[in-house]
Amino acid sequence: MSMFSESEQEVILFSPIEGVITYEGRPAVGAKVARTVSWKDSKGETETTVTNEIGRFSFSPKKDSFKHNSVVQFVAHQQIFVVFEGKEYQIWGNGKLEKEEYAEFGGKPKNLRCELTQEPDRVDTKNGWVVTSCQWELED
Repeated sequence: MSMFSESEQEVILFSPIEGVITYEGRPAVGAKVARTVSWKDSKGETETTVTNEIGRFSFSPKKDSFKHNSVVQFVAHQQIFVVFEGKEYQIWGNGKLEKEEYAEFGGKPKNLRCELTQEPDRVDTKNGWVVTSCQWELED
């Protein structure tokens, strides 16, 4: 078997995510949330949603297939921007190196909440780190 042999497998480019967005502690009702992932080209793909009456948003997992070999490293660049009351906020930025679901969170997240007035900061996870203004716990 050659060291360059390839096997195609499903990868999770961006895990499912759901949470609440707040502004000054109150729900950011009607905020436009845009999730972008790029990995095969610099353009990437963007999906959008709008928060509901309690500031809740959600996205399904973003999946694709990947021809894995020993030479190529998987990396998916992730970003989430929020537009609220005419101002744009970046609440998530990450280079996901693990293809498994929830790897960017360090496990399955619960109680995800993002405060728009909080500056994004580095959050260390068991699989690396992410720059975010969100907080979460991990399910047991």
